[in-house]
Amino acid sequence: MSGFANQYLCTFRQTPAEAELRQAAERYVREAETYDRTVCTGPIGKDGILPATLRELALVNRNAHSLLTRIAGEHAHLFSRSELLREIGRVDRLGAPA
Repeated sequence: MSGFANQYLCTFRQTPAEAELRQAAERYVREAETYDRTVCTGPIGKDGILPATLRELALVNRNAHSLLTRIAGEHAHLFSRSELLREIGRVDRLGAPA
């Protein structure tokens, strides 16, 4: 390869920490949606099922907070809570694998 190609062209590989971050974000999205489906009685929108009442919204929010705290705590040695939130946003936008 030329000097330019060696310096600027590469193949991207996830580090083990990045892979763990992605898996944790996918787990959050999957578990949050599973819980939401057990609690919510509203319509299903593009982001999943929606809460129909304030009580359902409160339950969903409480679960989301505790789930985030638990997953972030389990992986605190690899990434921060804010990094996890950013990755959850990416996973949620792109869609988590089934």
